[in-house]
Amino acid sequence: MKYIQDNGKIKLCETDNMDHLVRLTQALNENNIPYETRLKKATFINNLFFLIFYHTFASGIDHKNETTCIYVLEKDFDAAKKAIVNYRETVRKSL
Repeated sequence: MKYIQDNGKIKLCETDNMDHLVRLTQALNENNIPYETRLKKATFINNLFFLIFYHTFASGIDHKNETTCIYVLEKDFDAAKKAIVNYRETVRKSL
């Protein structure tokens, strides 16, 4: 993971999987850790790949994976990482 500081907030993670995003935000909510989600801006290369791959090979399926980034305050970063690890362990034990 690459962490980028932005206005006192640090990128905790990014994902293009909605289930994963829900689990991450649920873990943060359960631990009362404030966070912000933002859609990652697409680049020209990403848009070009999407146009070529999906419209050529996906036979008309029009869906686009959007990457969402989760940011937390710098002071909450360690607690957020710990909350996510604990949440993952809890989920694994329940399976």
